[in-house]
Amino acid sequence: RASRLIVRAALQLAKLGGFNPIITTASKHNEDYCKAAGATHVLDYNTTPYTSVAAAVREIAGRTPVTYIYDAVSSIESQQASWDALADGGAMVVVQFLNEVIGKPGKDDERGRRVVRVFGSANEAEHQEFAREMYAALEGMLEKGELKVCGQRHKDNGISILMNPSQTRS
Repeated sequence: RASRLIVRAALQLAKLGGFNPIITTASKHNEDYCKAAGATHVLDYNTTPYTSVAAAVREIAGRTPVTYIYDAVSSIESQQASWDALADGGAMVVVQFLNEVIGKPGKDDERGRRVVRVFGSANEAEHQEFAREMYAALEGMLEKGELKVCGQRHKDNGISILMNPSQTRS
């Protein structure tokens, strides 16, 4: 459930950021869900194995270089497929530990591609200022309907609960 919500948020933010095309992998069952969140194309991972994903992405993207990839699965296979699809000078973000075959974290490879592992927690002291700013922006995006929460009811203090976990929902 948590990974589904993270993917939804990533797709929505990519769309708000003006990225196009936005290509994701999911089961056929989840295609409408992904498109509603912002994906322009959904590759069915049941019919398109990871070994074929890079070619499928290049076919969809055409002449548009794939310069940013967010790999929410971050398995060895998904990282390799994403890395193979990444254009020269591109950047890839993974959420799990890095596959050593694809590159050294935070270092450009011979084609100028870079991979980083993302980790963020609003509870970490060094992240708290950024988290406050991010949550303030998210609150406005939720109010305007730019971001949609999946299956959750938004109470008046929904975002503040994230910043103050000791509060409870009524």
